[in-house]
Amino acid sequence: MKPEEFEINDEELRSLWEKSEEHDVPFKWLGVDRFHSESPLREAVAQFFDPSEGGLASIFYMSVQQGKYRPELTIPDMSDVTVRADIILTYPLTNPWKWRVEFPASRLGEIFSLAHDMYLHIYDLDNANWQAKGHQDKVPRGAPKLLNRARGEYVWGHDMSDLVFEGLAFAPNPEWPKTKRKKLRMIMMNELPRDEDGKIKIPDPEYVECLVPLEHETHKGQENFIGTFMFQIGS
Repeated sequence: MKPEEFEINDEELRSLWEKSEEHDVPFKWLGVDRFHSESPLREAVAQFFDPSEGGLASIFYMSVQQGKYRPELTIPDMSDVTVRADIILTYPLTNPWKWRVEFPASRLGEIFSLAHDMYLHIYDLDNANWQAKGHQDKVPRGAPKLLNRARGEYVWGHDMSDLVFEGLAFAPNPEWPKTKRKKLRMIMMNELPRDEDGKIKIPDPEYVECLVPLEHETHKGQENFIGTFMFQIGS
């Protein structure tokens, strides 16, 4: 399946954003075109990106990302567990675009490279449309004194080199199952209650509801659609 334009109105898009959780981009922000096919950054982010909280972190709770070493987790290699997700791009595009992508559970950071490839596909189409109109050298500017790209068939402004990943949004698949997990908490010994004999009373553990994590035996060979990724794009 290739990236394609799709219909979603402003209200539906706003609702999807409201259902999404926000995650930081590695190094705070990254140029979209820095993820070209020969870039070492592309591979580094693919191997090391790992969310620290939220539903995305819950899904990947039992999956060690390829470039990381966590000796406390003796779990199977998750590189053969395939994850599916939708990527939606809206800026600076004439219409929203969507792409159903696949990547190994141990390489969550591939979503940034896949988003780059999606942008590249769209900009190539827009360039080809301008060339068909006789602009063989480069896309015209919006006006003689403007640096912005002129509005085309697929892109309304900005060259791809202008775009920056500034934030990541993830809307979990509403059908992804949930479970309960013990809540991690810091307990100060001098604050713990004591019984009549002065012995410390350990409080009962607290549990939080979270999304079921990917596991090798359960999810290998399954169609694991985890949700939708969108990006906050600066220019």
